[in-house]
Amino acid sequence: MKKFIVGSTLGMGILFAGTSVFAEEELEIIVPDSELYDTSLLIEEVEYELTEDATEKALLQDEYAEERLEEVEVVLENGDEEAAEELLEDYDNHVEQATEDLEEAKEAGEVDAEEVEETLVANTKKRTEKLTALLERENLPETAKAGIAKALENQARAEQNYLAAKNKNKHKSEDEETVEEEETEVEENTTEETVKEEKVAPGKQKSEEAKQKNKEKKKNKVKEEEEEEEVEIEEEEQEVEVDDDDETEIEADEDNKQNGKPASHPGKGPKAE
Repeated sequence: MKKFIVGSTLGMGILFAGTSVFAEEELEIIVPDSELYDTSLLIEEVEYELTEDATEKALLQDEYAEERLEEVEVVLENGDEEAAEELLEDYDNHVEQATEDLEEAKEAGEVDAEEVEETLVANTKKRTEKLTALLERENLPETAKAGIAKALENQARAEQNYLAAKNKNKHKSEDEETVEEEETEVEENTTEETVKEEKVAPGKQKSEEAKQKNKEKKKNKVKEEEEEEEVEIEEEEQEVEVDDDDETEIEADEDNKQNGKPASHPGKGPKAE
């Protein structure tokens, strides 16, 4: 934004277009001793307050800082040290506010925040060159030197903040990309494991079924052997019982014989000699 005034003997026609003041003939920068300077500052305030986007606010503050620096150059040429000192303070305030507005824009997630940041960094470097050139002027008053040195210090701090924020965003983006890559890798590995398990599952299931069948077969075999053993034991017990019955009958026949009684089972017992 530029604010200009025409020096004309025929009169003055002022037109407010946006935040600029134009006239019809010769153009000059409005400086603090101008009658329109306070009006131009008021226009800046209204313009800034009516702006909603934080990125746009940051750009406005950066523009105001540029204008204050141009005004410093003019008043130093005119030898107005006091005005230069005041303008340098205003310059510092604009630089600081531009930084705050940019941070607010990034926190709000405004899409053009990074682009605006690049613009502010570039403009900051240009103004640093201008301030350095001013500081190297001969016969520069000490108060002006002190003000310019302070402005350079604040300018360097602002530039460092911009670069630090840029690097932080860069690292953040890299970290996010790394996390995304790791998540993608994990998903791919999980998918591969799932596919392997699906391929192995049928064979594994068959193996489990075979094991179960073998187990049941062994169990049935053991049961059959136990049943066979039980049958054998029963048969042996029956044979023992038969033998015991035969011995009992033989003993009875012998007793009858001795007593002169007939044998209970003639076919059995000891033969007569």
